[in-house]
Amino acid sequence: MRLANGRAMARGVLAGSVLTLDRALPNLMEYTGAPLLDALRLVTVNPAAMIGLEGEVGSLRVGQVANIVAVNAAGRLVASIVGGQLAASL
Repeated sequence: MRLANGRAMARGVLAGSVLTLDRALPNLMEYTGAPLLDALRLVTVNPAAMIGLEGEVGSLRVGQVANIVAVNAAGRLVASIVGGQLAASL
């Protein structure tokens, strides 16, 4: 697999996306007009449920992994918490 120009390519064919959550959330809000809370659900709770992991990730509940992104009103990343520990802060 080769990453180039924002694309994942394998044998000359598009193999997947390299879009990260910190870019996807503002894009979703901008292109659909979705408010922040709706957009957050679409990129967290819904994907976790789609792959059967809603009991482990995708929301903040007792017993779930404490992986959290803090965003501002525009959906831009402010901080990341991984396993309950601050991983990055802008």
